Amino acid sequence: MANERKPASVSIPSDAFVGAGSGFPFCLSKIPTALQELSKYLLTTYIRKMTGRFHDRSASVLIQELVGPTNYDEVAQRMWRARNYKRIDKHCSWMTRFLVATSVVVAQTP
Repeated sequence: MANERKPASVSIPSDAFVGAGSGFPFCLSKIPTALQELSKYLLTTYIRKMTGRFHDRSASVLIQELVGPTNYDEVAQRMWRARNYKRIDKHCSWMTRFLVATSVVVAQTP
């Protein structure tokens, strides 16, 4: 099997899994920016699909805990969403549909 392709790898620093805040197991601030943006998008759009609204205040608290900056608030989340949401949604909306479908299946499983 000399022609086998090796999967692409993402370099994540070894200290990326050090707690960012109150006991959370990893810190997205050590992970490349594209993955941070994707994580923000997935959380934001999942909340919107499941509740019908964006809930920027609640989302910003979760993102603050993941990303690490203590000044990430509702206004920062709303600004991030205004700048990035539509651009990312064009390419990644399928991920949200998958997450929602998976959560429905998990919720219905006895």
